[in-house]
Amino acid sequence: MEKLKVTLPALRFNTLSTVTKKHFILFLFLLSGFGLYAQDSTSWKDKFETSGYLKAMGTFNHFNKDYLPPFYQDVIPSSYEDYLLHNRFDVKFYPTQHLSFGIGMRNRLFYGYSVSNVDGYATDLDEDLGYFDLSYLYWESDEVLLHTIFDRLWAQWENDKWMVRLGRQRINWGVNTVWNPNDIFNQYNYLDFDYEERPGSDAIRIQYFPNFNNTIELGFSPAKDIEQSVGALLYKTNKWNYDFQFLGGYYKQDAVAGIGWAGNLKTAGFKGEANYYAPLTNETEANFTASLSLDYMFQKGIYVQLSYLYNGLGESQPNISDFVTINTQVLDAKHIFIYENTFLVATSFDITPLFKANLATMLTPDFKNYILFPTLSYSLGKNLDASFIAQYFIAQNTLQNDEVEWLSAAIFGRLKYSF
Repeated sequence: MEKLKVTLPALRFNTLSTVTKKHFILFLFLLSGFGLYAQDSTSWKDKFETSGYLKAMGTFNHFNKDYLPPFYQDVIPSSYEDYLLHNRFDVKFYPTQHLSFGIGMRNRLFYGYSVSNVDGYATDLDEDLGYFDLSYLYWESDEVLLHTIFDRLWAQWENDKWMVRLGRQRINWGVNTVWNPNDIFNQYNYLDFDYEERPGSDAIRIQYFPNFNNTIELGFSPAKDIEQSVGALLYKTNKWNYDFQFLGGYYKQDAVAGIGWAGNLKTAGFKGEANYYAPLTNETEANFTASLSLDYMFQKGIYVQLSYLYNGLGESQPNISDFVTINTQVLDAKHIFIYENTFLVATSFDITPLFKANLATMLTPDFKNYILFPTLSYSLGKNLDASFIAQYFIAQNTLQNDEVEWLSAAIFGRLKYSF
């Protein structure tokens, strides 16, 4: 019988750098599989918790070439498509009352224009910003990338007064919904809507609960370059029906101090955060960042939020390339957003019990830069959702007439099955 011949695109299978790394990843997969097997065992069922999802998303990008210099007109296409298959898997193991372990991984397959045409796309994707490299680019071709990263990998011990967690985790010190100056360990990008879990960091977190109203926390995240490490103390308390928090510590060659609060102004929610960075070397500069937010739920279920961010290192008119790529940038706690002053107005409401709508708008005070962010989501059934998301970028065209014009748009269609 004649053998069937299949021609595949040139592939580059990336091997792990060391035997230890291979054994480590194999151990994680075995532990994950053991978690699934344990669900069928009566004696182990309550000790394991598994969850995850599978997403399929297509993206259509369109760009206004009037913003490009003439020599770029024929280099950058006016429109292109990208596609993504995204699987998340989380396992938590509770062997005893005081001890627990957690693993979380993202498996993503990329296909489309960006994979084939954007220089450094695979390299940027495979970069792990943590102390340990838990990023694996298994399959690389001129058309397809297959990538896995472990963004959670921790062990935890706790009792009535203490909680200690070591490993890759999310240390969430933020209070606000959109911009979080206090979140010095793992900043996230509000426009990166497809990463609900938010990034983690390699760190140790120690929490002490002396009483019901107070918490003391210590967090430390080392870096290979020790000067780029982050460590701080956080104190939480409740006073006048407000939750307050105060932090102080070290952030990448700076001393940092901050405050945050959450409470109510009559029937509206009122939250705020602020950080100040004082240079400890000549290589950095001082900065002050602050965010405020008000939110209110109307009787008919319409939710409205107003937010403001001040970033002392931001610009009044950032360059066009920064503006276009802001939805994919990894943000820094000291430099949260590209603008010096940014407002956000957002609303959400239910069209029907199964059909939800959201609309958010980011803008600068001079009304020359906007980001429109509408979202529609529909529940197709148990654990199955469909979403339509768009991001429209509007900015001043400094290359031609200085008029405020449409710059670019990204339109996303997504199916998500949760398990």
